[in-house]
Amino acid sequence: MSSRRTPRTGWPAPSQPLRSTLAVLVLCLLATLPAPSARAQDGHLSTFLDSVEVNLVNLEVFVTDRQGNRVDGLTRDDFTVEVDGTPVEITNFHVARPAPTGTADAPASTPAAPTDAPTAALAEAAPAPEAAAPQRPMFLTVFVDNLHTRPFNRKRLMEALEPVLAERLAAGDQVMLVAFDRSLKVLNPFTEDPEVIDSSLRRLQRMGTHRQVVDTELRTLVAALDRDGRQAQDPAEADSNALAATEVRVDSYQARREQEALGTFKALRSVILGMAGIPGRKALFYVSDGIPRFPGEELNLLLPGAETNQLPSRRRRRDLRPIYRDVVHQANAHEVTLYTFDARGSAPSFSISAEGNVLLGTNFDFTRNANFQEPLMQMAADTGGQVIMNTFNFTGVLEEVVGDFGNYYSIGFPAPTADGSYHDVDVRVKGRGLRVRHREGYLAKNPAARVADRTQSFLLQGWQSNPMGVELQFGEPKKTRRTWRVPVLIRVPGQAITLIPQDDEMVGRLQLFVAVRDDEGRVSEPTRLERDVRISATEMGQRAAGDDAGDLGYAVELEMRPGLQSLVVGVWDEVGGDESYVYQRVSVGEAKP
Repeated sequence: MSSRRTPRTGWPAPSQPLRSTLAVLVLCLLATLPAPSARAQDGHLSTFLDSVEVNLVNLEVFVTDRQGNRVDGLTRDDFTVEVDGTPVEITNFHVARPAPTGTADAPASTPAAPTDAPTAALAEAAPAPEAAAPQRPMFLTVFVDNLHTRPFNRKRLMEALEPVLAERLAAGDQVMLVAFDRSLKVLNPFTEDPEVIDSSLRRLQRMGTHRQVVDTELRTLVAALDRDGRQAQDPAEADSNALAATEVRVDSYQARREQEALGTFKALRSVILGMAGIPGRKALFYVSDGIPRFPGEELNLLLPGAETNQLPSRRRRRDLRPIYRDVVHQANAHEVTLYTFDARGSAPSFSISAEGNVLLGTNFDFTRNANFQEPLMQMAADTGGQVIMNTFNFTGVLEEVVGDFGNYYSIGFPAPTADGSYHDVDVRVKGRGLRVRHREGYLAKNPAARVADRTQSFLLQGWQSNPMGVELQFGEPKKTRRTWRVPVLIRVPGQAITLIPQDDEMVGRLQLFVAVRDDEGRVSEPTRLERDVRISATEMGQRAAGDDAGDLGYAVELEMRPGLQSLVVGVWDEVGGDESYVYQRVSVGEAKP
């Protein structure tokens, strides 16, 4: 704990338990009283802040021949890169080759929950041109979608995956395991501990799944539609009320499948954002029995009017492609490669109903399986990963997937403008019949965006890195109708801020980011606050370095739902470039039973 005195605010110590929020309201600036900075420098603030930062974009490129064999021996001159259709110069080129198990660089600079993350973990290191690519540690997330998986399928795939995870841990990589079932559960944040992974896998196998329930509901609806269809052919037996009731059930079924798919894509996006600020190489395994592009589309084949394409307008399909394309953009923006697994193995037939007397035909099966597998194929292909489907040989396929982790070409090129836009990338290679796999684009992020990324990463992982000595102090929470409002004082030591002279003042600028995650997996977008620091030369001369009055204090109010939640505050000194991230578990209000 710091030995500095607490400002006279009457607020409790930071250790007092509170509850967290999904909305952040800025109330006021309490104080701007920094001590003189030992790092003050000549120049003007506007000149410094308007400088252009040149970022290096790195792509992992996988090259295979027509038979799918990896191609070695290529050089920089064998590749060309275009960004938005315009050729760019390749400034960095490496060839990565597998290292023997256990010899990969240990992730010593990786933050570990819940202790302070070393500052080195935040560095954006650019490899030297033409050097042999170092074996950087891999951060691998396994995302198990319990909502769209059957238990036996999950068990079979996870048994094949378990030795792969053990191998990656032995190689110095880190693994995070998460599960989704209408809410996101982080079974373990990134770890190198095999016992932690083993415990999480056992916990996962005890969790329920839901695809079998959905399939039972689907079979019941198929039988009802078959019955209504046969009755409609015989006017004497037709029951308009029964047909209308069945159509209502179809509408409800499709709406529920849509909400489930949307929730899953949202959770995927959240996990990817949580990986955004992590240095090094990143991959995500998405495990499910498939997820639909058009929720419930297969039932439309059985409805009156389907044969003549005369379905009522309310049955127009909801196309979720824009939703999972956003997942792709987020993954590419944050350099996360997706590997998608259809845990069903060979796509099963659904042609016979539970009653055993409704023959649906191959069109139903084809439509259903294509509907489930298209998002898997698209998300993997567009992020430079692989899709694993229509096979029971998961062990053999996983060997090929793991081959990506240590066998690739690393191609770097400059992105001169951090415009915050998404840019398409096309990599081509010389040689007949050669195939190239890579992520299809990147996001030109500015420094503030990268700090926001890290804030979300630290939130998901429970990490903190606080070289600036930032402190959080909490006020008395106030209950509203459905939430609690909790005052929070963000206190930044004045001596930690870099100031530069401008006219007769010393000036600087801070950016603060606040993000919250509850135990149900709901995550707020980081709220960004910008504050200029201006101290007159006279006032600077009157203040002693290190005095409490020299601290900067910013008050915000968090609107919090009941329940134990997590809070991260990121502070970025825009002039000096220093960053701090403070992680706090908070709880407020009545405790849950």
